[in-house]
Amino acid sequence: MKKQLEIINTARDLFTTYGYKKVSMDEIAKTAGVTKRTIYHYFKDKDTLFQYFVDEERAKIKEAIEEIEKANLPFFETVHETLLTILRYRKQSKLLNTIQREADLFMSETALQLLKKVEQDMEQYIASRLQKAIDEEQMKPCNVELCSFLLVKLYIALMLEWDIDKKPLALEEITDNITQILKTGIFYS
Repeated sequence: MKKQLEIINTARDLFTTYGYKKVSMDEIAKTAGVTKRTIYHYFKDKDTLFQYFVDEERAKIKEAIEEIEKANLPFFETVHETLLTILRYRKQSKLLNTIQREADLFMSETALQLLKKVEQDMEQYIASRLQKAIDEEQMKPCNVELCSFLLVKLYIALMLEWDIDKKPLALEEITDNITQILKTGIFYS
């Protein structure tokens, strides 16, 4: 168990610092002070080891969402707080930031797949919240799959791409504006 923990901690540090593509099993073994054979005893391959961290990140996000759900807030407040929490987590997670850079710079398939899984988790959560709001007649019926996809893409674009050539937006400003548009639209009624 101690060796497995050392492998996990070492691999997490290396993946966070250098990204998936630049880290080898040899480097993990050397840094952890174990043989590659020991690593393969616990993890089938580098992808399986990396997937461990992907699952760990997704579990942390899910745990944060469950805490918000416990508060039993109204629909829009729940969505607002959830997206804000996810965006904060994504922005603060050193591993996710490294993976995002790797995906942007090298178009790493592994990094792109991880980010896609995180986005799919967000989409599924939002879709479930939209469907619940529709079922409870808190909002008009819509294509929840399409709406959740659009919302996630909108949040991510604003978080990652907005400040490339514009003044940066605070995460709260992003979520406040999108939530307001969802609630009232952009046209006078």
